[in-house]
Amino acid sequence: MGKKVKKEAEPFSKDVFDPLPIESKTAATAVLMLSSPEEEVLAKACESIHKFAEKGDENKASLMCLGAIEPLSRLISHEDKTVRRNAVMALGVMASNKNIVVHEFATLCLTSLSVDFSYKVQIFEHKGLEPLIQLLSSPDPDVKKNSVECIFNLVQDFQNRAALQGLNGLPPLLELLRSEFPVIQQLALRTIENITTDSETRVAFGNVQGFDRILEILGTKEFSDLHEGALRVILNCLEDSKSMQLIQTMGGLEQLLQFVGMSTLPEAQANAVKAIAKMAQSNAIKPIVQLLNSEESELRMAAAEALSSLTNSNNLNAYAIHDAEGDMLLVRQLRDSCTGAAVYAASVLTNMASQEDLRRSILAHEAMPSLVELLHSTDNNILISATQAVASLACDAEARLEGKGQKEDEKKKDEDEYKPQPEMVVDEAWSLPYDAAFHNLVKEAVESILPLQDVVKMYTALAKLVCDAMGGQVEPDKLHNYLWELHISELKFEAGSNIVLIGKIKKGTYFHRALLYKSLTRYDKSTDWQSKLTPEQYVVTREKGTEVPFSGIYLNHNEVGMYHCVCCDSPLFSSEAKYDSGTGWPSFYEAHGTWEKDESHANIVRRPDNSLGSTGTEVICKHCDAHLGHVFDDGPDPTGQRFCINSVALNFKPREK
Repeated sequence: MGKKVKKEAEPFSKDVFDPLPIESKTAATAVLMLSSPEEEVLAKACESIHKFAEKGDENKASLMCLGAIEPLSRLISHEDKTVRRNAVMALGVMASNKNIVVHEFATLCLTSLSVDFSYKVQIFEHKGLEPLIQLLSSPDPDVKKNSVECIFNLVQDFQNRAALQGLNGLPPLLELLRSEFPVIQQLALRTIENITTDSETRVAFGNVQGFDRILEILGTKEFSDLHEGALRVILNCLEDSKSMQLIQTMGGLEQLLQFVGMSTLPEAQANAVKAIAKMAQSNAIKPIVQLLNSEESELRMAAAEALSSLTNSNNLNAYAIHDAEGDMLLVRQLRDSCTGAAVYAASVLTNMASQEDLRRSILAHEAMPSLVELLHSTDNNILISATQAVASLACDAEARLEGKGQKEDEKKKDEDEYKPQPEMVVDEAWSLPYDAAFHNLVKEAVESILPLQDVVKMYTALAKLVCDAMGGQVEPDKLHNYLWELHISELKFEAGSNIVLIGKIKKGTYFHRALLYKSLTRYDKSTDWQSKLTPEQYVVTREKGTEVPFSGIYLNHNEVGMYHCVCCDSPLFSSEAKYDSGTGWPSFYEAHGTWEKDESHANIVRRPDNSLGSTGTEVICKHCDAHLGHVFDDGPDPTGQRFCINSVALNFKPREK
């Protein structure tokens, strides 16, 4: 065996520094170590400073004189977790010293930490919100800015929003809206916007005169950068009926209308109109109509614009305008020198003209001659609005004759040559045109698919029938020629599945196949609503129409029994829950089958609905999707609900004796 060769020691690298153990004996040395690039040194320096500061206020003052605050504030965002933690602990101890400089860096530290959820929880559990609220009144603007920014981060969570109200945090936040520093104003307003999403906070906000300050901001042009935020606060508060009433009594509606005419910011104007629309759902149509008499052209235009939005697919508001004699004032706006007022007035009249009695009232105020005059305008907006209004009003035979007579006078034509001929108006229910190919497919589907007992086999057979009817299957090697394949891939990725909801397909051949598939799937003789229902019932239940108020057969109906769905006969409302709401439609405070606000056993379903000018709640039949009406939160006890239901959607059955 050979001898073992002694392994030579590896030479030390020239750039390696031998460890240098240092024992720091003064606070000044520890502060200097806060600038070290080494994480271990930084962590130990922060820890030693933390322990030194805990020993008394004199040590805290000494550390401040040594300049420890600034490097510690930098280290709270260090990438090393231990360094961050020790720096925060050191700053936290030093913050107990009532010094503005310490407060500034302490609040800066908390602001940095409050973006993290785990630190939010710790700040809340250690009662950190209360001192932050107190620091909102600090004389130092940096402390105010850091404090309100930290509070803004904290109130993203419900528990902090609730705690803020309990700690009386609203008054100092409102006071910050008067700050001379825009960044502080913005942060305060964003915080208020967030906390007013809670109903309890909205009530408290009104109690501390919060609406006064918000409306004051809207009325000040110099605060244009705050207008959008202020309007979002108002929109939040309008979700609460008491807050809405309070804003109305303070002249908020008039001020919002003035703001629409004054503002040049599209988003702010849009939010103002939304607020006006929400307020108008609480019987505020009349004051808007009265503003059409204003001497200010901008205010008249804003009022007409609001009414245009409020009457879009909303017959209730249309009748409210008529009751306030608004149709006469709107016709007057057609002759207004303000172009915008005329455009919006014509739009409102178009919306109102869908109801026959309103249409006749508008014509009685000589709207047609004014509209015909507008047809000579060179302004495209006026031409479009006037043409739509003429078309809506001219569906009445008398209006057509009136329009023709006006044109004859203007063109000075010979009376005999252009003598108007009487016309017959035939009101026929619209129906789909006959499609032989589609009906043949329906017949084939009924004969070949309905006999199948297995649901999977039925859907598979129907899918194949649709595929064959739409040109057959696409060969795999030709898929690249169809751009809709990318669309399908996107939907699969979005759903995280190879199964795609056909209602989401919007492109290409698949879209047409989806429509045909849905049509064949839904075809059922028992749900051929146009043949089963009267035209009035069909318009309301299947096309989401609304019957004329105070015209329904069940409005003043007091017989004991049950109101059923006119389409599928499901029991919907008991006569015991019926009451007189004074709105013009049968009203109920709860649906049949409801138990302590639990509607899971009732035969109705609630759905969001934007057709009322703001977000409302539609009521439909759970079994056949029939539109029944809407539900509101202004009903009587014990539920506080008002189910406003169309009579034509109901079929009453008396209780058996």
